[in-house]
Amino acid sequence: MPEMNNFCGKYERYPDLTGSRKFEGGLRIQGKLKTSTLEMPLVTVITVVYNAGSNIQRAMNSVFQQTYANIEYIIVDGGSTDNTMEYVRQSIDRLDYVVSEPDKGIYSAMNKGIELARGDYIALLNSDDWYTPEGIERSVKKLLAESTDYSGGDALLVDASGQTVFQFGVHHFDMRAYFSLNPCSHIAMVLHRRVYETIGPYDVQYRIASDLKYQLSIVRAGFKASSVNHVVCYMELEGISSREQNLSIDEVKRILAEFHPELSREEIEAIPQLKYRNQLTYYTLDMLLRVLSSAYYTEEQKAFIQDRVQDCFKATMYALLHADEPKPTAQAVQYYDNMKIRALFKHKAAKRLRGTPFFKPISSMYRMLKKFRQRRKS
Repeated sequence: MPEMNNFCGKYERYPDLTGSRKFEGGLRIQGKLKTSTLEMPLVTVITVVYNAGSNIQRAMNSVFQQTYANIEYIIVDGGSTDNTMEYVRQSIDRLDYVVSEPDKGIYSAMNKGIELARGDYIALLNSDDWYTPEGIERSVKKLLAESTDYSGGDALLVDASGQTVFQFGVHHFDMRAYFSLNPCSHIAMVLHRRVYETIGPYDVQYRIASDLKYQLSIVRAGFKASSVNHVVCYMELEGISSREQNLSIDEVKRILAEFHPELSREEIEAIPQLKYRNQLTYYTLDMLLRVLSSAYYTEEQKAFIQDRVQDCFKATMYALLHADEPKPTAQAVQYYDNMKIRALFKHKAAKRLRGTPFFKPISSMYRMLKKFRQRRKS
């Protein structure tokens, strides 16, 4: 893939292309430009925001409080109509560049921020999310120590009350990512500018999942990754991908079709169910068996699919084994209703599962569910 060489840092100040600009400010307007040193490369942090007055201060403060000293901070606002820009203006003397004007969505705004980025490394922080104090420093140290192209760390997902509900760890920075969850949280990544120069802008045809396409593009391009074995950021569950989950899954399927041109539409449909542990029906498993029989995929990828299927069944069995006595928990009942494992064995072609990598975990699950049904009736 050819390098673009005109994406990162294309503009010092973004040109007014809309004629509807509401605000422009920051240290750059005063001619104050930050630069890298050998010991401390410049990191550009970009926050894109629209009507997030309740959260923008938290995001900004997390950048201001970083232990890493050489950061330029850019905010790209989509023309907010709430009090977002009031909070931004209050910190204008600590911000390198701010622009507020209508845009075409989150990924268009991210592209705009990257076109303004002067740093050797670039990080994207959503307005609903925030960094741990050492998040950037840990990432940069890892990148420099291992001479890699990008890093990924852990992210804690929190609810509206601030309680942690899930830790989004680092998964696979290789071709297993085609069947896995995102290699890591998009917000937990720090990328060298050469990655952006090579791959180019985010695909704006996607409203929610373009970051998945970008991560898979990075894997496909063969860039080297570093895993930061620490939590580097927090993510609030009320972000756009959480609010519009159905659209997100639809976009994921379209993206997967781009990275799996050899698979049919039906086979593509099975991958999100494997990725996100949705219903594993016989039909889904049959489609995955087709993938396993393909000569297109590596043995490592096929082994991952088998392991992932078994993990899905193990999670269900765990819920059943830990159901309260004598009455199963609501969680266990939900697992039972969703997984529909009994349907696998009623299917007229279920005998095809015999001798496949899926038969043993399904058999164990089926025996467990028979006992579970008896408990529900008693």
